Amino acid sequence: MPKCPKCDTVVEKGLAQCPGCGAKFRQKTAAAKEPAEEIEDFADDDDELEDDRPARSKKASRSRKGGKSNSSSSTILIVIACLGVVSVCFCVPILIALLLPAVQQARDAARTTQSSNNLKQIGLGAHNFHDTYNQFPPIGVPTPSKAAVMNPGDIPQSFFVDILPYLDQAAVNGQIQRGQPWNSPVNKPAMATLIPVYLHAAVSAAPMNAEGYAVAHYATNGKAISNFMTVGIRDITDGTSNTMMAGTLNDGFKPWGDPTNHRDPSTGFGGGPASFGAPNRRIAQILMFDGSVRRVGITLAPDICSKLADPRDGQVLGDF
Repeated sequence: MPKCPKCDTVVEKGLAQCPGCGAKFRQKTAAAKEPAEEIEDFADDDDELEDDRPARSKKASRSRKGGKSNSSSSTILIVIACLGVVSVCFCVPILIALLLPAVQQARDAARTTQSSNNLKQIGLGAHNFHDTYNQFPPIGVPTPSKAAVMNPGDIPQSFFVDILPYLDQAAVNGQIQRGQPWNSPVNKPAMATLIPVYLHAAVSAAPMNAEGYAVAHYATNGKAISNFMTVGIRDITDGTSNTMMAGTLNDGFKPWGDPTNHRDPSTGFGGGPASFGAPNRRIAQILMFDGSVRRVGITLAPDICSKLADPRDGQVLGDF
């Protein structure tokens, strides 16, 4: 028990004044203890800081490792991208080289089909004309079995002019003055009109000639239809399926209004300004008098060419 320093009286703990002499004591307050507690708190904080150091070191280590991993991934991605670019640069030309022939073949097939349709329309127009006039065009020229028939004042026009009304080209046909030559100035606007059925898609030449007339990429068989003669079905004694009416050209195109737009099939199908030919340089197409369309090679035998040309030679055509 504590004692009073003056009178030596025992003083209970917690009293502020001596019961014996009345001396007053100074009380120790909590503030005096705070520095120690603060010191302890600081110590604890230091301990916590010391405890955090290993963890921070680990985190820093992980961060450094993560950085290395990210760098490696970026490098791999760059390498893959470079390989992809190199592959594209080498593979694309090869693919194009492989695909181009197939694309060209498909394009040629489509053009050949379109040309076949053109020839069939020409044949249908010619047969519709025959139903009306009992002969194939042009009107105004004789056939082997009858004399020429012509409206007074008219002059003969071309085969391709006379079938215009049967090809949905009545408007163009109505502009033609049949009493005037095809190349007269009054007929120039009509003769300068492009007729899609008379054009072959594989021909790259301009569809107009130097004088401004629209051309045809087809011509008639001059041994049967020309500017001075034509035939009727009864005149084709060799058979309509064995005689050629018209065919494709690859050079020397004449205006469709020109009555001399005909050629001799007996000269072959190798092309040029005087013969029938193949616009694609491989296969020519011919229209038979029965309306069918056939494909012939540019090296077709001369005797077959002659038999196709003459409608009344009595020769057996056979297969070709």
